[in-house]
Amino acid sequence: MYAQNGAGLGHFRRCANIANALAERGGDERVVIASRSLASAAAFALPASCDVLKLPAFVPIGDDANGERRALVDREDPRFARLRGRLLLTLLAEGRPRAVLVDNEPRGLQGELVAALREARAGGLVERVLCGIRDIRGRPGYVREKWRRDGSAETLRALYDGVLVYGDPALFDTAAAYGLGSEIAVDVRPTGYLFRGRPERDAEAVRRDLDVPPGAALVAVTGGSGADGRPLFDAYLAHAAPRLGPDVISILVAGPLMPAADVAALAAHARDSCRLVRAYDVASLVHAADAVVCRGGYNSLCEAVHAGHVPAVVPRMTRSGEQETRAEVFAAHGLAAFVPPGRVTGGALAASVVAQLERPRSRPSPFDPAASAARAVAALVG
Repeated sequence: MYAQNGAGLGHFRRCANIANALAERGGDERVVIASRSLASAAAFALPASCDVLKLPAFVPIGDDANGERRALVDREDPRFARLRGRLLLTLLAEGRPRAVLVDNEPRGLQGELVAALREARAGGLVERVLCGIRDIRGRPGYVREKWRRDGSAETLRALYDGVLVYGDPALFDTAAAYGLGSEIAVDVRPTGYLFRGRPERDAEAVRRDLDVPPGAALVAVTGGSGADGRPLFDAYLAHAAPRLGPDVISILVAGPLMPAADVAALAAHARDSCRLVRAYDVASLVHAADAVVCRGGYNSLCEAVHAGHVPAVVPRMTRSGEQETRAEVFAAHGLAAFVPPGRVTGGALAASVVAQLERPRSRPSPFDPAASAARAVAALVG
């Protein structure tokens, strides 16, 4: 598996979920996840049958020309991209894998995967190559043009046997939106939403861990990996928390990639009813919470909806429009409350939290992540 992970955790998280589902099936398969990020590899539990190949990367995380927080690959010495490509080819040549699963980026970051895949396919080193993509990559026009311009469309046609769509066409028809299976001639298999659905801790354990008093309402505020989480937390502390009652405790999870200076600044502004923690098991937290505020990232939103919430979603606004589109789609189906960043100062964010606290959380989940993982495993190894 290849999980490039520039400024987040989502790529590795999906690969880890599939690796765990494969191990739970009880076969003798072994998995190697090639990843650039040590933070990702350390954040998730892996089965004994799974190991990680750490790819060397010397590239800063920051805002690119489009205002998107990501790995700034143009600031890295190009020798490291070539080194990663050779390591990936060696992995394929020595492992001769039954299947290769590439998460979300068909060419790999900087195209570092293309030569390795091309040589492996020509030499018969791999049986099956699949690309797994999340439900929404961005607005259709943006994604189609990007894939045409950067060679992703041609790479999918030439080097891949199929695409696994981690989503549900009833919510968003990924294949139709991006021309998969039509303009891009490749087999497409929707798996359903794939994420970690089972909390590790029960609600009482979470409340004990975080010292939440009995009877207090618990609000979980999460920013994914944290690389770009500070604006969300600043807005919550300034415009939502002051409008909530004294019996409401807010837990803000900074995330492992939030810069230390941002963590310190947020901690200085937190009050007794708002507590900042560097990291916590977010899936367990959102299951224990009475309300959730999050970004529009794939895992954050899926975990909150699966836990029975209609979360307040303040998406990261980028040129691609990925998180904004996901928030709009989920809101259109009654699964989330879309709070545009420009409206958090007007009380919309606080109103969404209050609405969640007043609403009984009895709605069944529309997702079956275990079944989704099983479908992904079947596509990989039968």
